[in-house]
Amino acid sequence: MQLPAFGHLQITATGVGALANNVTGYQNTANGTYALQNNAGGFGNTANGVEALFRNATGSNTTADGFQALWSNTTGYSNVAIGVATLYNNTTISNLVAVGDSALYNNTTGIQNTAIGSKALNSNTTGDYNTALGYNALRANGTGNVNTAYGVSALQNNTTGGNNTAFGSAALSANTSAYGNTAVGNGALAASATGYFNTALGFQADVASESLSNTIAIGNGAIVNADNTAQIGNAFITDVYFGNPATTILHANSVVPSDARFKYDIQDNVPGLEFIKRLQPVTYYFDEQKLAEFTKTGIINNSLVRPASYTSRKQVHTGFLAQDVEKIARQLGYDFDGVHTPTNNKDYYSLAYSQFIMPLVKSVQEQQQIIEEQSKKIDSQARAIKGMNEKIEALTKAIEQFAHK
Repeated sequence: MQLPAFGHLQITATGVGALANNVTGYQNTANGTYALQNNAGGFGNTANGVEALFRNATGSNTTADGFQALWSNTTGYSNVAIGVATLYNNTTISNLVAVGDSALYNNTTGIQNTAIGSKALNSNTTGDYNTALGYNALRANGTGNVNTAYGVSALQNNTTGGNNTAFGSAALSANTSAYGNTAVGNGALAASATGYFNTALGFQADVASESLSNTIAIGNGAIVNADNTAQIGNAFITDVYFGNPATTILHANSVVPSDARFKYDIQDNVPGLEFIKRLQPVTYYFDEQKLAEFTKTGIINNSLVRPASYTSRKQVHTGFLAQDVEKIARQLGYDFDGVHTPTNNKDYYSLAYSQFIMPLVKSVQEQQQIIEEQSKKIDSQARAIKGMNEKIEALTKAIEQFAHK
């Protein structure tokens, strides 16, 4: 059936049942079988495709292009749906944009959502203020709010998580219910499922465990292995530079809070010489490939992460063995915060060499005390010897005088 555009209605309908029930609606265009079939008073609508805007009654200024696009819409207005079954279940919500097969398919009450890409925000029902761009982006999101996903499968498994941002293919793809995460780069934070407040920047920058929180990973293949930690670079990074010494005063300084007003349970119990004397400095080679395979299986074989010159490079390092340091600290009953012990099956031992400064300071103080005590003894002995020498000298003179009589 085709209705000509004439009179005050200004409607065009092409296809069986298209705009069949229109009463007062005007400036509507319906192309396809049953397109806008139930429209009564809605105006300014465009429906292209079989059953596009099928149930629309009074919704206006809406565009639906594709088989069953905006099929359930009744009163929602100013929506754009392009693609098969896009915004299929939306009924009354307005100002939505869906482009791609089944994009925002299940949206019922979610507001101000934008989905561009096949299956993007497909499962969203009540989630608000979400933006998805890319195939499967935010596909499983149901009630999560204020998420942004750009890239194929970005945030694809998110269901209830909110305030997440993912830029890159498969970025935050495993996230389900966590919030406050930011991932930039293909595969960034792909392993994070329930952790929150994580930030990853770089190709496959990630966490070692799905539940880690409050972490930072920067650089290709940078893997964080514990809560509240930051990782810059992958296992192949050998040097890190901050600025130019000639132009900045911050290139060599690391500052942490140390205000006595906020410290409590302060104790003078740092071991000195006993701790330092037991340490065993060693030289060694470090197997970067083995570490990378341990923390993230397979990533080390990616040519984008692994330097071409790696196989020919060997560097002698100087340091301690973390397990040895841990053993020494335990022997002394010292809760030493310079040793990081594994917290999960992808974590590994590490040392904070800056924390050795305190035992070193204590050992110098203890040595100085020993030196000062020895100096006092030496001074006392020197005075005693001097006194004895003076007595001997006096006695010698007396003997000589007696001998000359």
